[in-house]
Amino acid sequence: LIEWSKSLTRRPWEYILERSVDQVNFKQTAVYNRNTFYAYDPNVDVNDTSYTYRMIVQDSCGDLSRFTNIAKTILLKIDTSLTIGHPALYWTSYMEWPQGVDYYNIQWFEDATKSWKTIGTVTAVDSQYIDMVSTAKQNRYCYRIVGYSRIDNRFIKIGES
Repeated sequence: LIEWSKSLTRRPWEYILERSVDQVNFKQTAVYNRNTFYAYDPNVDVNDTSYTYRMIVQDSCGDLSRFTNIAKTILLKIDTSLTIGHPALYWTSYMEWPQGVDYYNIQWFEDATKSWKTIGTVTAVDSQYIDMVSTAKQNRYCYRIVGYSRIDNRFIKIGES
């Protein structure tokens, strides 16, 4: 899911979304009308690749804005093949806050309570965690990483896997 706010610098006619896998070569993925502020990109493999998006606004006269700041997806991978018998989580760091990330909470979805449970906290420089906590027997294990801003404690959900 990609979300954006209404352009404050132009009267948008449409929003043009572009995607890249290398942060250099971008290709247009879709065009959205001026009343749309989110998109779902079905042509990605979020379990294998981190993507970069940028947007440009076109007004009713065809003039284009500058490109927005890039937005990069955060990739969460889980390795269950370790000999220690516990899942290892690896993720790409969140880099878009100028003030940086303060810490990450590692969360696990507990089927019995149907809710997310924080099972660990790591510093901003960490990008891996071994789950020694979750021991419940359930059909699937779902994790997500939540990053918290250094300044105002805003948060971003890094990924679910």
